[in-house]
Amino acid sequence: MARKRSAISGFRPGLLRHQITLQDRTSGMNGETWSTGTAYWGRIEPLRGQALILAQAQPSQVGYQITFRDSVPVAAGQRAVHDSVNYLVESVQVTPDRMKVALARVG
Repeated sequence: MARKRSAISGFRPGLLRHQITLQDRTSGMNGETWSTGTAYWGRIEPLRGQALILAQAQPSQVGYQITFRDSVPVAAGQRAVHDSVNYLVESVQVTPDRMKVALARVG
């Protein structure tokens, strides 16, 4: 049986198997903290090949990317958490059928 693909660019939503929580930076009396937001399904993976080479040419520590559907409200400066690992959102690229988020691992 063949796998079903989305009508848009062959995108397969079944690959979005990681639950990723987005957090916002907040400042208060206790200093800077992160407020937990909503969890979304996405795919997190290390950069490879040409994408890794291009990322290494930049001054940031980008080494991972998340793929979400295009309806996730994510912005640079937020933190993404998956399996107790924190990633800083460096940039967001939106295409008609998906959203790619460049990440730097922070702990």
